[in-house]
Amino acid sequence: MLKLLQSFPGSYLVRAQQGDLKYMVAFTDPVAAAEWCVTLQEAALYLPYPQELLVLSSFGVQLDASGRLVFRGARFKMGICWGTPKCILPDFMGRADYHGPFVNQSARYADAAAHGGQVVADADLASTILQGWRSRGSSNAAGSNINSRSNSMFFPDNSALLKGNSGALVSANSNRDASNSDQNMLRSLQLTSRRACLPGDAVAIADATGDAAAPKSTAAVAVECSWLGSFLFKGNPRPIEMVSFGPVCLQGRSTPAAAPSGKGVRVLQRVGVMDRAVIHLPAQVQIFAAAPAVS
Repeated sequence: MLKLLQSFPGSYLVRAQQGDLKYMVAFTDPVAAAEWCVTLQEAALYLPYPQELLVLSSFGVQLDASGRLVFRGARFKMGICWGTPKCILPDFMGRADYHGPFVNQSARYADAAAHGGQVVADADLASTILQGWRSRGSSNAAGSNINSRSNSMFFPDNSALLKGNSGALVSANSNRDASNSDQNMLRSLQLTSRRACLPGDAVAIADATGDAAAPKSTAAVAVECSWLGSFLFKGNPRPIEMVSFGPVCLQGRSTPAAAPSGKGVRVLQRVGVMDRAVIHLPAQVQIFAAAPAVS
């Protein structure tokens, strides 16, 4: 995660609750935050997870209908919120810690609107992100207009509000100690993904070997933004329309139809594509070094 942040200037790891596997990252630009989330969703597939973890159903390998790898290892729940902090105070280690309503909101987005493997944001922020990609000249829109409702459907949702621990911008579980057999699996999976995700729906790849370095090239990544519905979150009296977005090549991920349980409730379900775009992300991200040899 830290190595990946080096590829996105203006990023800052605010909190790392290792015991709860919850993290919060601040960005100066919401577009960069979205691009980091999209990249991390794909790169996390290639972390050197121990075999003992991969045999668990919630961490196992999942392929889509075409045989493409869409899940392996930790399922990241990610929520993005944009705002001005109420205050910035040093934590017990002297690092800047952000406080304010939008900080809590991002945690609730991840907690109550995202399933593992999803990146979520409110529809207004998603529109801002899409517009940012267009203004940079790095995207080519396809599909429905972002204000169009003709490509979606609405359903009432009777989910009950459940209490739960607050989330963070990113929630994940990873392990850097890989065996040789797991390193070999890692290389095989990388080659499979490189063949499956070519320009047009290419994705950023995590490199398992070599020293960490800034990426030298970018890849064209097709991103799809989909409606989730309207949610009532703790501390907010009005429903907020939420969307999820991620690489098109990972849209084959299967997630539960029911809304997540957390500090919020979905009051109206909505399905359909909000918009699509093609953006440019690091073609290769080195997020950890090769395991040292054991003498």
